[in-house]
Amino acid sequence: MSLIRTQWNERSPLPRRQNRRRRFLLASGIEQKEKKPVLLHGVTGSGKTEIYMQMIAEVLARGEQAIVLVPEIALTPLLAERFVSRFGDAVSVTHSRLSMGERWINGKGKDGEISVVIGARSALFLPFPKVGAIIMDEAHENSYVSDITPKYDTKDVAAALAKRYGALLLMGTATPDFISYYKAKQGEFLLLELKERTGGGVLPRMLVTDMRKELAEGNRSAFGRALQAEIRRNLEKGEQTMLFSEPQRVCNLCFLPQLWACDEMPECDLTYTYHAKEHALACHYCGRRAPLPKVCPSVARSIFVISAQGHRK
Repeated sequence: MSLIRTQWNERSPLPRRQNRRRRFLLASGIEQKEKKPVLLHGVTGSGKTEIYMQMIAEVLARGEQAIVLVPEIALTPLLAERFVSRFGDAVSVTHSRLSMGERWINGKGKDGEISVVIGARSALFLPFPKVGAIIMDEAHENSYVSDITPKYDTKDVAAALAKRYGALLLMGTATPDFISYYKAKQGEFLLLELKERTGGGVLPRMLVTDMRKELAEGNRSAFGRALQAEIRRNLEKGEQTMLFSEPQRVCNLCFLPQLWACDEMPECDLTYTYHAKEHALACHYCGRRAPLPKVCPSVARSIFVISAQGHRK
């Protein structure tokens, strides 16, 4: 592990204590005998990308190749810039919008001229004969699941490819999906955790507002009182506010003033979502659709309150 120790001290801007922690996690992943898939659970800004690069440095030192996956094409150039600054011409980028000439360059991985490829899920299918590591950044993203033919989950394909080549699969995320986290807790995956931000950074304060309580207290706005107060404060200070709403729907739930859900479905026990264009209810889990009733089936009340704003693409 001398290569890791030397490069980390020289190139990493991280504090020494955090360096030791990340070096330990890296060694834990690389040196495991069973080569279990590794789930790297690290908070935002904890140095996950630095661990990726140190792992690739170790792989290249052994004369092997590495595949780095990103969930979206738009993220590829951002990550590639950092990797090119470290590994130079050994890095190549691939995605579905490349020209035939650019795709031909990526084919050089078969001859060993390219050692690191960065791209979306299709990068897994490049002709890399000496794969030593497969890294999935933002491994929780749904875009890693192909919903077109051929349909596949990138995690499953990457795990099979890693097993075939005896390579290490590293999945990095700040918010692991339930299945991966469960497998890590059950011992199927090796769980490595980074709970601190680099340089002593502090995570932002988060406040969860219960809109049921707000409604009961007379607030019929789409925004909670705390959010309204913060927006006013920003306006008074001449600052700006960014609001994110859920796409592809007009509202999350429709409910009565004293109820959370107007109707629960026997098939999946989830609440309907109201779609204004069709003026109907739909379940986004089982697919069932129903007209918006004039009287709530749960109680004899005829007044519906449509709450929680949203937008359509």
